[in-house]
Amino acid sequence: SIAAGSYSQNTILTLKLKNKTVKEIFTIIEEKSEYVFFYYEGGVDDKRKIDLDVQGEAVDKILDKIFEGTNNTYIIDDRQIYSSV
Repeated sequence: SIAAGSYSQNTILTLKLKNKTVKEIFTIIEEKSEYVFFYYEGGVDDKRKIDLDVQGEAVDKILDKIFEGTNNTYIIDDRQIYSSV
């Protein structure tokens, strides 16, 4: 995973989510930050439900948790997050 630019290091989020789909979590992150997600729906299982409980974490650490146990990778380019397999 690659995080480039200072925006990713300065964006700290606190999320307490139960049984949300990956797609719902992406939307919540977009609403709480200036990030925009780009991904192929066939490449990311955006219907997979997870619990997420993070307190003041950088977005790359949150993405690590979202994609834990999957083959997905991501690249953060300024305010854009690209995810693929």
